[in-house]
Amino acid sequence: MKTPGEAIRNNKALEVYQRANEGLSIVDACRQLGMPRSTFYDIVKRNPEAIAQYQELIEASAREQLGMILMHKTEILEKIIDDALADTTKPKDRLVIYKSLSEWLEEQSQSLQVESSAQTETKIA
Repeated sequence: MKTPGEAIRNNKALEVYQRANEGLSIVDACRQLGMPRSTFYDIVKRNPEAIAQYQELIEASAREQLGMILMHKTEILEKIIDDALADTTKPKDRLVIYKSLSEWLEEQSQSLQVESSAQTETKIA
């Protein structure tokens, strides 16, 4: 049975891991959370199955988000175009949002090793 201190350290290690998945280095994530890097690696070494399960949850969540966005990409684009044409919205702002969304989709696709339809069509042709 884990002590409260062990549970807190394990949760902090998972938070380090989450921040690393968001783009921080392990060193920076540990520093932000005030956790010695050696403690993080010790927890990972003692709990490999917990870290693996956590990674699977992160990947499943990312896949689900990516799937939802890809399913609704046309509707999102239509909304952005409609909003960009509105008198109260600067088109530049909507295009920035769309560009950010497109970049995020590309990053997620690459990190999850999913090909976009454009990449697939290029390979087929």
